[in-house]
Amino acid sequence: MQFTVTHLIESIISPPAGPLFLIVIGVFLIRKLPKLGYSLSVAGLAVLFLASIPVISYALVDSLESGYPPLQKAPSTAQAIVVVGGGQNYNRPDFNGDTISGYGLERLRYAAHLHEMTGLPLLISGGTRLHSEVSEAALMKDVLEKEFKVEVKWLEETSNNTYENVQHMATMLERYGISSVVVVTHAWHMPRTMWAFNEVGIQATPAPTAFNEGNPIEMGINAFLPQANALMVTRVVFHEVMGRLWYQIRY
Repeated sequence: MQFTVTHLIESIISPPAGPLFLIVIGVFLIRKLPKLGYSLSVAGLAVLFLASIPVISYALVDSLESGYPPLQKAPSTAQAIVVVGGGQNYNRPDFNGDTISGYGLERLRYAAHLHEMTGLPLLISGGTRLHSEVSEAALMKDVLEKEFKVEVKWLEETSNNTYENVQHMATMLERYGISSVVVVTHAWHMPRTMWAFNEVGIQATPAPTAFNEGNPIEMGINAFLPQANALMVTRVVFHEVMGRLWYQIRY
């Protein structure tokens, strides 16, 4: 995945940057346009606060995850397991170079589990990112084969985003006569991924993993206090919603 203007725009408007920019703009406007300045500042503070409390962030992520429950059994028609890349970490000194991210590792672990259950072959998707000489798919293959002892049959190494992951995988699958697959990705990422599979016409069975567990209300008063983890969850939700909208416009 290459860094683009769209990534920059998303970074600017996503929490926490987006609300903070509202606050800063409001402060600068207070002297000349006090009503507008105070309104923007208060709006920025409100959005930042709401984005940071678990009771809101977990409700938002549940709206993404609830439509795709855990896979109970792979359909008999499934011919392969496909894994959508989850990102990579650059130049990690403990690994002497690039390696997959925590998100990618969670997806690979579940893919290995499904492979053990079904025996289905694996297709891994992930292109070469900026500042890296190795594709994400190649890094994922290395982890699956060396650490999980699971053979990877196919690699898709040219995509830059989730839609291209799916689009390029569809081309490969058609080449090998595969029309039905089991799709592994994060539960919160599954709506955007399944939308892409529906667009390209491949029969896909969702196999979501890494659900956000727990009821924030059980945290008591902490459910209503700003938390760094809650803000991160809200940002993930924002990324998914913006990504889906962008795909509908672009593709």
